[in-house]
Amino acid sequence: MSSSSKIEDSPPLAAGRFNKNAGWFEISIPCDADCREAVSNFLFEQGAGGITEADDRIAGSFCSSLDSAAVLRSARKYCASLREMGFKSGDPELRRIPLEDWSLKWREHFRPVLVTSRIIVKPPWAKRAYAGRILIDIMPRMAFGTGSHETTRLCLELMERYVVPGMSVLDIGTGSGILAIAAARLGAGRVIAVDNDGVAIENCNENILLNHVEAHVTVLEGTLESVGERDFGLVVANINRPVLLEMLLDLPAYLRPDGRLILSGLLIPEMEAVRKTAHGAGFHFLEEREKGEWAACAAAMGSR
Repeated sequence: MSSSSKIEDSPPLAAGRFNKNAGWFEISIPCDADCREAVSNFLFEQGAGGITEADDRIAGSFCSSLDSAAVLRSARKYCASLREMGFKSGDPELRRIPLEDWSLKWREHFRPVLVTSRIIVKPPWAKRAYAGRILIDIMPRMAFGTGSHETTRLCLELMERYVVPGMSVLDIGTGSGILAIAAARLGAGRVIAVDNDGVAIENCNENILLNHVEAHVTVLEGTLESVGERDFGLVVANINRPVLLEMLLDLPAYLRPDGRLILSGLLIPEMEAVRKTAHGAGFHFLEEREKGEWAACAAAMGSR
């Protein structure tokens, strides 16, 4: 792997996406700089849990519970379409990933990251002090975010604005728990983090203990229906569009009348459909933010 390579976390996928005991495979696509972002988005849409970027190619890592042959076929068709549009793209390649290789890659490339003006996400082995910053330790595990992806950054920026000390927060599809931990560090009094992936739950609990926020954060394995509590001051959902649209109509029941909703994990062109569905559920948008090709929004109940 090139010294200039990097590993990015994925935008959240539908919960239940990975089998704890499954292995991993990689689809590598040779491409030039002009289509790198498009290739990365394609791999994410196919279910990649992480992206490795080298000088001349983009590679996506996939849980082997997915059909590697089907992903490879889709990648070949996609590369052919890129060439038809005039982009330089070679044929995709498939290889298996030993679990220990992934772990070593994360450790090699995961460095402290200033994800907002106030929040730094870092691995627990990085011991440098950062005066005046909110520090979040994340133990890197396969397919769960460490804060570098635009969707996570957008969520954290909005949370800095809308988390009020003492409020209750629901984090749907928590993954590594980074948003739940951030909510506690920003002053939330009670945080519920829910995910229906057992591997995510293990990683989330690990990170909560690392950050000493277990008194404020409760982790639930299950779906939105598993959350018995209501009247949250803030609900955060950093998940993909199909899952988000499906649950939007249920979210008002979990919010206080004056509560706020933060949605992310969305490509910019998807925002119109989300806006319409949210409006139908009784929400209005307070603001929208964009980074790269990704978007997030904050919403409230009622009309403006």
